[in-house]
Amino acid sequence: MDIKVMDIKVMDIKVMDIKVMDIKVMDIKVMDIKVMDIKVMDIKVMDIKVMDIKVMDIKVMDIKVMDIKVMDIKELDILANDGRSSGTQAIDREYVPPDSGYGWVCVVCVFMVNAHTWGLNFAYGVFLDYFLAEGLYPNASPFDYALIGGLSVSMALIITPLINTSTRKLGTRPTLSIGLALFTASLIGASFATEVWHLYLSQGVCIGWGTGFLYVGSANIIPQWFSRRRSLANGICASGAGFGGLIYSLATSALLQRAGPPLTFRVLAACQFVANLVSIILISDRNQTQRPNQSAFNYRLLKRGEVWLVLGWGCMSELGYTVLLFSLPNYARSIGLNAKQGSVVAALLNLSTFFGRILLGHSSDVLGRINITSITTGFCGTICLVIWIFAKSFAVLCFFAVLAGMVCGAFWATVAPVAADVTGLSELPSTLSIVLVLMVIPATSVQNLVRTASQLLWTKQSSSEEAVYLGKGLIRKSGA
Repeated sequence: MDIKVMDIKVMDIKVMDIKVMDIKVMDIKVMDIKVMDIKVMDIKVMDIKVMDIKVMDIKVMDIKVMDIKVMDIKELDILANDGRSSGTQAIDREYVPPDSGYGWVCVVCVFMVNAHTWGLNFAYGVFLDYFLAEGLYPNASPFDYALIGGLSVSMALIITPLINTSTRKLGTRPTLSIGLALFTASLIGASFATEVWHLYLSQGVCIGWGTGFLYVGSANIIPQWFSRRRSLANGICASGAGFGGLIYSLATSALLQRAGPPLTFRVLAACQFVANLVSIILISDRNQTQRPNQSAFNYRLLKRGEVWLVLGWGCMSELGYTVLLFSLPNYARSIGLNAKQGSVVAALLNLSTFFGRILLGHSSDVLGRINITSITTGFCGTICLVIWIFAKSFAVLCFFAVLAGMVCGAFWATVAPVAADVTGLSELPSTLSIVLVLMVIPATSVQNLVRTASQLLWTKQSSSEEAVYLGKGLIRKSGA
């Protein structure tokens, strides 16, 4: 305090007399510096701010001590340029999943959820063939049965914003439990159906809601656990739908022939209840660590062009996928095959989907998710045009089912990883909401839409079945 700034003469200070080696970094204790007591903006020297001080026209920001730039030295997360804590940047920094550990248990749980929701739902093709052949419900038309199958998919997608809201307010397990209750109630209700509108409510609307709460409620979990192996893990989970479809297609066909629809629905309800309940108990999210944006619908994402590309790919893929899934057993019956052969074709499709989704997930991590989805979607459309519409025998149809199953599930195997890549993990729930909700219309009306459009493109001499599957192939090609 006795030394005044005005008494110091610049000419008496020689730069050569200042030795950098005499300054010992170890003598400076970081703990003696209190960030809260020192405000950069309050320190002034002769009313000149620190940022304005220049020594021989060399800015302070350019001074280096031992080749370490001032901007590279971070002390207590204080930034030299504006004095803000880098804690804010740490929050904004992308969350890095562990890629191991309990995440694999969650993979098994989500696999089981998909197997006993979508897998069971995919067995509707067997129900459809049985309903059309037996005519159990008065005044029911093929249009009614096709629309019920479409509703079971579209209802699962349309409530996605509601499911995200439920996850945000109630948590993951309560949301999944709601889905389990709805799914079980739908199957029990269908077992008592005597009119076609009973099936609309149970096997159409209610089972769709149950599927939605279980599927969407668990779809955001795997990307939270995996980064480098995200597509592989998601592919394994998605393959559960193929595995479940294989088991339930064969089991449903056998039960319908021996016990009829009422007992079949009740047995299926009991099986899925036990499997899904165990999965819900064991499953675990990382929302407390990652804190994703669980908003029901983020409209700002619609301003991004890449989001619209994902939407277009999803709609075209879902149009073709639904036709393939629900129509293959009925097509087998239309070319003269029996119900058992039709169920075998459906089982082969689901078995191939099981292995195909795992391979799609692994190859997506290696070759790129966008590349794999484009190639597989285009290939699926090609084999529909080249093989399916000309398949007139059991062997050829089985061959087509195996090929198609390997690639037709590309959308469901990669939609979550692709969405995470496009918008980031924090916006994944909102992105999935947009993608799934906008697929409601094509999922609901796909059967009749394809039949109408394809008949306009096909000659009058061709069968209506061929026209439908031509349209399906064209849709899959457009999705690529």
